[in-house]
Amino acid sequence: MNNKSTKVSIDLLVPDPVYQTASKEKLIDLALRISSTGIIEPISVRKSNGRYSIVVGNVKYLAAKLAGLSEVEIMEIPESVKDVFGLASGHEHEQGLTDIEQYITVRLLNLRGPESQKHIVPFL
Repeated sequence: MNNKSTKVSIDLLVPDPVYQTASKEKLIDLALRISSTGIIEPISVRKSNGRYSIVVGNVKYLAAKLAGLSEVEIMEIPESVKDVFGLASGHEHEQGLTDIEQYITVRLLNLRGPESQKHIVPFL
């Protein structure tokens, strides 16, 4: 696994079933921006059974589909980032995580809201 993005068929992506969706207006606005500039930041995924489960980027995925993209940029989250709540215990350096792995962990915690954030703040 490297920390570079790659293009894959949008049909290989599997959205997170528990994500919060965006408003119709936000989706249309993002779809229009994606149509003109493309996806700036790759969708974060985990590979599973030949498909890619979306970890971060569900709204971007929906907007890309709405924009008619057939391929999207993705970045695979390393297997070492298995349990973001376990990583929030302050042992991320002991686990030998790279800077990108630590960034992804913090970003995932931020997306999960204040309850998750309070677990990691003391270690930053």
